[in-house]
Amino acid sequence: MSRVLLDKVKTDVSIKRYGVNIASICSCCFTDHYEESTEHLLSESHNANLVWSFFCNSCSIRLVQGQGNPGSAGGGGLIRDYNGVLIGAFAEFYGDCNCNIAEVKAMRRGIKMCITKGLTNIIVESDSAIVLNLIKRIRKPPWRFNDIIEQIQTMTKDRNFVFCHTLREGNNSADKLANLDEESKTVSIFNEAVSLPLNVRASMQLEGDGIPNFRFRQKKNKFVINDIT
Repeated sequence: MSRVLLDKVKTDVSIKRYGVNIASICSCCFTDHYEESTEHLLSESHNANLVWSFFCNSCSIRLVQGQGNPGSAGGGGLIRDYNGVLIGAFAEFYGDCNCNIAEVKAMRRGIKMCITKGLTNIIVESDSAIVLNLIKRIRKPPWRFNDIIEQIQTMTKDRNFVFCHTLREGNNSADKLANLDEESKTVSIFNEAVSLPLNVRASMQLEGDGIPNFRFRQKKNKFVINDIT
């Protein structure tokens, strides 16, 4: 990434800067002949157009989150297009279970919503690396929620779903939805951004403005002094 930002990618144009005279033709373009530069390769070439058209024309992004470890648990998620515009969201109460079960139940709910809405090219983002490894068959799922994992695998088998890990800081909006129904003990479906709770809309606005989200942990006392008299 730093090479791209500093324009240090080894292209014909960068070689010419050192006084080497060469005929520059982009190898990614088959019909028209363009000079090979970093900007052209990443934004204007034939291969770049294929990549960006995939993400910009039909890609939906979804965030899911589960709460409970163990105890009263809830899950929530958002479905958004490539511009960050809300397509749908949900918050659901699951009763007493651990966080992994809540996570897979929330993921199943979100995937069903995507299929129902006829969405394609879905990127599923979750902050649970354990659940993602179970879905990708890297690890064998526990018997407690093996059936849910199999349902997710079956629903996404012949569809273009990509599962990715995100940090918890990047899952702030879904986290707030998960907390919402864990507190209200209900099931809520949202089809418009205006119907979302105010704190969720505020979190989405910060994400849209490119403002990072921080997680602060309370520092524990490392030293204990016992006053013995």
